[in-house]
Amino acid sequence: MKQLQRSLSRKRKGSNRYKKALKRLAKAHLKVANQRKDFHDKVAKWLLSKGKHIAHEALNVKGLARTNLAKSVLDAGWTSFLRILTVRLRELGC
Repeated sequence: MKQLQRSLSRKRKGSNRYKKALKRLAKAHLKVANQRKDFHDKVAKWLLSKGKHIAHEALNVKGLARTNLAKSVLDAGWTSFLRILTVRLRELGC
């Protein structure tokens, strides 16, 4: 992705090569997003199949995103994982 972003920045805005590079970068971002969502979904299913009780700490993700750990926190997608976990719990009727 780093290479694609660098390639995009070297293109002139509005040109055909810029548009092609932009599409390649968007496709790479979509792939990463889909991989993250799939991982969150699989971990949520695994957690629900393992135990009776599931608890999580009420984290201030926006506050953590302003610290030195911002890149790690945002890359992990904690908020989306907790959302997926909540949806899975509702499906089970918990």
